[in-house]
Amino acid sequence: HDLFILIMLMVFQQFCGINIVNRKIPMMLEGIGLSMKTTLQYVFVDTIGFLSNFVGSFIVVSISRKVMWCISSLGTLIGLVLFILMMTMDNLPNWVGTLGAFFFYLFYGLGLGPITWYYWGELFPDSLRIEAGAVTLITNQVFTIIYTYIEKPVLKKFDEIGAVILCAIFDFISIFFGMYFIPAPKNTDFENAIFL
Repeated sequence: HDLFILIMLMVFQQFCGINIVNRKIPMMLEGIGLSMKTTLQYVFVDTIGFLSNFVGSFIVVSISRKVMWCISSLGTLIGLVLFILMMTMDNLPNWVGTLGAFFFYLFYGLGLGPITWYYWGELFPDSLRIEAGAVTLITNQVFTIIYTYIEKPVLKKFDEIGAVILCAIFDFISIFFGMYFIPAPKNTDFENAIFL
């Protein structure tokens, strides 16, 4: 049961839209007049993700992972909806897509990004921590490949809007998955907890 939950968390992480948002960053920042080297654009956006992860690591001690996951999924969904609006409506200002990217990174860093990585160590005993970490890494890589394989025909047939809608559907489902399936962590030893 725990293994199924953890694998599904990684599925939702990989299909939440992070790849699409990463591809669109240069266009988003140029749209609001931030003309800088591509490397600096990614540093700027990754700083948002870092700060969100940092803040989330403290919040998650007092708010349940279930709530954090659901808030994160809802926030990334809102970010993708703003992307969809930007792609489908010509009269929207450029900052709408940038706001969508900001929302996405902010909320991704609060839950979808980090929870999938440290939850493995919390749900399994210390004696299995190394194995749990290995399974986490392997699962991440496998679903990265699967997502890339699925995204190519979607992009070919429906363009970028189809890929964004697919990811938005996964974010929507992820909210309900979090509500009903994410358990409280079994490892409550905060001195050894992975998320600190």
